[in-house]
Amino acid sequence: TTTGTDGVVQVYSDHYRIFFEGTEQEGQTFSKKMEACLTLYNSVLHFDLAKLNVKLKVRIFRNKAGFDTYLSRVIRETKDDFVYIHYSDLGKSELVGFQKASSADFNTALLHQGFIQFLKSFVSNPPVWLQEGLAAYFEQSQYQTENARFTLPEDLVWLTSLKKIVKGNADQPLIDFNTFLTMDKTSAQIQLDTFYPQSWGLVYFLLHSKDRNVNRILWDSIAAIDPSLSVAENSERVKNKAFAWYGVAKLEASFKDYFLNLKTLSDLIAEGVTYYSNNELEKAREIFALAMER
Repeated sequence: TTTGTDGVVQVYSDHYRIFFEGTEQEGQTFSKKMEACLTLYNSVLHFDLAKLNVKLKVRIFRNKAGFDTYLSRVIRETKDDFVYIHYSDLGKSELVGFQKASSADFNTALLHQGFIQFLKSFVSNPPVWLQEGLAAYFEQSQYQTENARFTLPEDLVWLTSLKKIVKGNADQPLIDFNTFLTMDKTSAQIQLDTFYPQSWGLVYFLLHSKDRNVNRILWDSIAAIDPSLSVAENSERVKNKAFAWYGVAKLEASFKDYFLNLKTLSDLIAEGVTYYSNNELEKAREIFALAMER
């Protein structure tokens, strides 16, 4: 750890090079949180960390004003929230953020953009659904200070929104999978209220379905990405190599059935109350126990 005259602490951890505006102790504490982020990501993706030939750069400012000033100089614009700036030279790429009033909001932004940094360090141009879906999957994780680790929450924060979309009760309908799997950032932004929960949902489905053929699709998707290709080319490649053998239409139908049958926390509580009101106490106990786990 080194501290500059500008009040910026520079901390080196196993996988990160961190520039933190604050005290040395705060910088050290934050470095543990960054390593916890990486451990969380890789508990799912299992990338070979030995292939990281540079430490990933992270820069955290004391406030939004310092964040804005820095971005205005580096990328000639500001952002509302954390941003990952990616270059072909991984050593120059960096995650940039700022302290927030809410630690939960800080962790959400850190987990989301930190995942994009992690993913693009191994896979330069992933499909947009894969990048944003995994980022959404990780971003609600809870940090445990006592053992410096993140754990994924039981509550499925996007489930209620996604079920409305699947049922056709939302402002925007479900995006058909043939279109969805190859959408670029511009198209995704136009349909963001659907694209974001649908991306989360597809990742969750691929990870948690009891059909091992479905589980395999996520790993096939990552394996199919070619570092030399663009996002558009990789999106087509992933669709053809990872999804086509299962069948895109078949997967979309399975996806809809899966989420229509997956109960939200509110669904579980309402079901438990009904059983209790009907004096079916054992069934009520079972459902309330599931709600408590969620």
